[in-house]
Amino acid sequence: MAHKLYQVTFRWVKTPAKSAELEPSFASLGDWARLNAYSWFVLTQHTSSQVYETLRSQITAEDGIVIIATNPSDYYGWAPPWFWNWLAQKQTQLKPPLPFPFSFPPTPGQR
Repeated sequence: MAHKLYQVTFRWVKTPAKSAELEPSFASLGDWARLNAYSWFVLTQHTSSQVYETLRSQITAEDGIVIIATNPSDYYGWAPPWFWNWLAQKQTQLKPPLPFPFSFPPTPGQR
């Protein structure tokens, strides 16, 4: 089965954000990167419903979770360099591959 890259977004309402508690669950799914307590990316061979089933025990009915397969061939934004490097390293496992070489977007406020 081919790998997919999913963006997983949490909505923490009554539950404090569970970054540390979620790490083992994400690790069981594959390689992951966390931008913040709300936004994670996971490279996995699992389906979105399997990702959900793995993570759902960490959220309550008041919280929320959205899991979306992403197309990393069309991306832009500002994130730490380690994230762009992580994404570029995953290109061989994704179809279609990321454009390479790519350049980092300018720092906000710089041109």
